[in-house]
Amino acid sequence: MASGILVGDECFTEFQEFKIRNKYKWVMYRISDDVKEIIIDNHEPETLTVDEKKSMSEETARARFKEFVDRVLETDTPKYCIVDVNCWKDEPNGGKRAVTKIALLNWCSDALSIKKKMIFASSKDALKKKLTEGYKELQINDQSELDYDEIASKLLKI
Repeated sequence: MASGILVGDECFTEFQEFKIRNKYKWVMYRISDDVKEIIIDNHEPETLTVDEKKSMSEETARARFKEFVDRVLETDTPKYCIVDVNCWKDEPNGGKRAVTKIALLNWCSDALSIKKKMIFASSKDALKKKLTEGYKELQINDQSELDYDEIASKLLKI
C-alpha cells in the first residue's frame, strides 16, 4: 500500500554520502510536517575512518550505538534510520570477528496514533526504492527493541 508521500532527492544523496564516502555515523529520515514527503531529520558526522571503524572495540561500538539510540528517542517522531552497526560474529575456532552491517531501522513507537503508524508504514517502500540496496532492514516499535545486543543479533541472522 503506497501513501503517495514523495521522497526528497537529498535522501538518496545523504545515503550515498553515508554508504560510499563514510561521511556520517547515521542518517535519520522522517515524514515532513505537511505529510507530503520524506525528508532528512538529522545526521551525525563520522569521525572515524573506515579502517578505524573496522578495528573499533566492542565497548566503543556499544557507546556509538547508545549515542544513536539517544538521538532517535529525543522526540516521538517516527524515523527511518540508516546506521552502521558493528557486530561480533562467533568464529568456529572460538574467536570473534568484527562485522559491520548497514541497518535501516524503522522506528515507530507503538504509543503513536494508528493514523501516524499507517502513514509511516505505507511510506517505507518509497524510501527503500530510493535508497536502493546495501542495508538490512529491521522494524522497531518499542524502546526495548533498541538494544545493541538484540539489533546486532538480528543483523547477523539476516
